[in-house]
Amino acid sequence: MLEWLKQLSKQLASEPGWGGGGGRAPAPRAEHPYQIAAVVLMIEASQADESVLPEERLAIESAIREALDLDGQKLESLLAAASESARAATSLYEFTSVLNRDLGQEQKVLLVKMLWRIAFADGNVDRF
Repeated sequence: MLEWLKQLSKQLASEPGWGGGGGRAPAPRAEHPYQIAAVVLMIEASQADESVLPEERLAIESAIREALDLDGQKLESLLAAASESARAATSLYEFTSVLNRDLGQEQKVLLVKMLWRIAFADGNVDRF
């Protein structure tokens, strides 16, 4: 279903991952910037109601497995990198701009659908 993310991974294979900066310890790195950006948005969708239930965490992990064919340590590393990047960010612009730049219209629609699935994984859509 998220074949587009796998294809994008191949297209962007030459792009470097994100590093840290600003005098802080380097942020964890992902293979590609769009991976961090997509997972940050997944995390934010799950946290919109200010709690992350196990169902939401499982929905995120499932989306990563499906879209990026990652499992085990690579999946956990990507989640850790995205969580750290989300904590260090002052806005979502740095993530949405990467996705806006690198994804086509169809891919953006698929990402939004995936985010709604994550937000509704607990059976409740918060007003935020």
